Amino acid sequence: VLLFLALWKISINPLFSISFLLLILVMAFLNISWDQLEQVIYKNEKYSVILPFENLEKIFVILISFFLFSDTSIFTFLITILTVFTIFLFSVDFKNFKLPKFVGRFIIVNFLFSLSTILTWLALKNVSLEDFFVYETLLEFFILLIITILIFKKWILEIFKQSKVFYKYRIWGNIIWVISYIITLYLIQEFWVIMTILLSFLWIVSKLIFSYIFLKEIPFKKDIILAFIVSALIGIWYYFW
Repeated sequence: VLLFLALWKISINPLFSISFLLLILVMAFLNISWDQLEQVIYKNEKYSVILPFENLEKIFVILISFFLFSDTSIFTFLITILTVFTIFLFSVDFKNFKLPKFVGRFIIVNFLFSLSTILTWLALKNVSLEDFFVYETLLEFFILLIITILIFKKWILEIFKQSKVFYKYRIWGNIIWVISYIITLYLIQEFWVIMTILLSFLWIVSKLIFSYIFLKEIPFKKDIILAFIVSALIGIWYYFW
């Protein structure tokens, strides 16, 4: 379906599509690069060590968006920075705090993610969400397919030897990813980058709710306090925005 839409759009406006294709191609390589580096980090480091630094890329995006592109008001900027700082404080184990082993790679991952996010915002200022989603998703798919065939071809057959449970969770995971990605693109297009980041922190609240409903996990007191503070900060921003 995505391939059909892309070919149809190229046939309608080839000059626009080719110029836009170059930008999407750069973004596809950026996304693949930071995603692969991130997987290496998560595979070789404890999550408790990585957790405090998970929002580091958001700091980069916020600073670049505000100071270079005047993305939003000073009030939204300060509320977002305060929210990120609050999440950082609540996620740090100060007794056992240490930097990740791959701190250099972690900085590169965050920088590439930030650059990709800024390019996404710039692209969505000039094209429709539909165009962006079709081209970007399709290009990433074909690039990953080519890399897999050329470099990891011996692993391709392993994909077809997994259990039914594996395919079930992969399919549902991809469906949820597509929905969340489209929502993120819509928010970036409508509210710009910094406000989208601020609203994205509501996942902290939703995570507690869904973990309790579906996994029967009782949240820690610290997590409940953090969810309340984040919700309050977003509520204050929304009231005075």
